[in-house]
Formats: sequence, C-alpha cells, structure tokens
Amino acid sequence: MNVPARFGARAPRPPASAAHRRLRAFGIASRCVTLACVAVILAGCVAAGTPLPTLRPLPSGAASGGGQAGAGAGVGGGAAATARAVTPGATAPNPRGPGLGLPSPGASLPAPILILPPAMAPPLWLARADTGAMFDWNSMRGNPTILYFGYTHCPDVCPAALGVIRDAVAKAGVPVQVVFVTVDPTRDTPDVLKDYLGYFGQGWIGLSGSDGITHQAIELYGGNYQKLTTATAAPAASASGSVPAYAVGHTTDIYLIDQQGNWIETFPFGSSSDQVITGLRAISGS
Repeated sequence: MNVPARFGARAPRPPASAAHRRLRAFGIASRCVTLACVAVILAGCVAAGTPLPTLRPLPSGAASGGGQAGAGAGVGGGAAATARAVTPGATAPNPRGPGLGLPSPGASLPAPILILPPAMAPPLWLARADTGAMFDWNSMRGNPTILYFGYTHCPDVCPAALGVIRDAVAKAGVPVQVVFVTVDPTRDTPDVLKDYLGYFGQGWIGLSGSDGITHQAIELYGGNYQKLTTATAAPAASASGSVPAYAVGHTTDIYLIDQQGNWIETFPFGSSSDQVITGLRAISGS
C-alpha cells in the first residue's frame, strides 16, 4: 500500500543482528531475575512479620537525600514533592489522627536511629512552664536528656510514649532529664503542662511557645505536626466551651541528647524502654 507523502513514509526496519537479539534477551532475563529477587525479599518480610517500607512525600524545602525539614514544611509536601521509602514510625504526623494505630502486641521493635556524626541538639526557643524563662540546652549539660514533642489532650500515643520514657528513666540507673514540648500551645498552658507532666515524673520540664516557633522547633528535629478534625474531635467546643475541640497529628519519636548537648539517637514510636535504657547507659558509660 502506498503511504501518502504527508504522513512521511517510514523505511522498513532492518532485521536485528544476532548480537542485538542476544543483548535484548539478556536485558529481559535481568529484569525477570530482579523481579524474582524482590518477590523473594517481600515474601521473607511477610513470613518474618517485618513491616514493609511505606512511602511518604518529603516536606517542602527538605533535601532530596533526607535530613531536617525546612521551615514551613507541611504535611504531605504538595503534588511536586518527591517520595522516599521510610520505615514505620518515621517522623511524620499520623494522617489518621493522633496516635491512631498503636503497635500490635508481638510486633517487631523498630530499630533506633543513630545520628552519625552526632550533632549539637537544635535550639528550642521556647519558654519553660516551671519558671517562664527561655529554655537553654546549656542548662541541661552534665546529664542525658530525653526530648519528646506531644500534647496533653493526646488520647493514646503520648501517654504510651511517656510511659516508655518514665520506665526508662526509673530503670536506667543514671540521672536523666526529660523535656516535653507541647504541639498544642493554645490549650497547654504552663499550669496544664506542669500538672500533666507531674503524673509521669518529678522535675520533668514542659516547654511551650507560639505555634510558629513550635513548628520551627519540631522541624529542626525532622518532625512536624498539624491540627486535625477526627471523629473523636467532632464536638465544636471543649467541655469548658471556650476552646474548640480538635486533635493534633504529630511526630512521635523520642530524641536522646547526651551530657554535652549532642543529639545522639532517635527512637521511633513503638521502641521499648529497654532500647532507651541501652542508649542512656551507652552515653553515660555505665
């Protein structure tokens, strides 16, 4: 059949050489081997009960290779954000709500994340609930510090994480200071923070500040938080009728700071008190 000139007649493709056919066959075989290996690995993870990696978008402004989030990083990172594989418990607000999805009994423990090389703990330009003074990491020098971001109205994740911290502090056998940064400064007044932390331990330090400053602080540790509307926060107002009811999805990691103010280790949510104790004893030389 004659092809009209306006469509541009295409010359017939010459037959592939034997070398080209072998190369193409090798490429197809390589892809098949790769897919088979991936299938074996995934099957092994499922059989061992290991959680499979999930994908989440990098916050806006974050480096493509990871690292701390940039100022103004939001949940989800927008349509233009790239995605990277992270293990469960990575630093991202829970999209289903505050703490929905506690670890299942018998689930494997997440591995602690070592900060290599150790870096100075990012500053926290927040006020102490006990004294009203601006917090300074220099005041923590001499003893290890455990840092956690949460809020007093958190229904499950925060109490669970603070229980792990309390158990670790009680059993580590070394002096430890605990710093709790509220991600709900509207409701967590200094008095509320002091009363809440008093249930978990003596001398624990609560910090609060404006919403903007708190966002900057948590982003320096690779985390984030966001107010959420969930089924558990459906009422339009709290019991007092003055503060609207809402939940806060937030990063749930535990951060370990050494005696010199260096950020040494991060424990993802679901870590045990024994893991935290091991980290405390390691930096204390005991």
